[in-house]
Amino acid sequence: MDAEQKMRAKLKMHTDIFEGLCELFNNNHQLALEWLENPKPALSGRTPESFLESDPAMVRSLLQRLKYGDFS
Repeated sequence: MDAEQKMRAKLKMHTDIFEGLCELFNNNHQLALEWLENPKPALSGRTPESFLESDPAMVRSLLQRLKYGDFS
């Protein structure tokens, strides 16, 4: 299983996160996957992907903030 398939499998368990990413990135799945795989300062330098299993609420919160223009 390649990285993209793995991410899609993880996101199937978090359809709300998948939908939020699709909205944020205008259905560009590649950009959404890249966003998930890259560290974010708002997550203490960790990747959103690393929170999907342990604390998906952190990813939801970050997506919500980005949606409303809070880039802190």
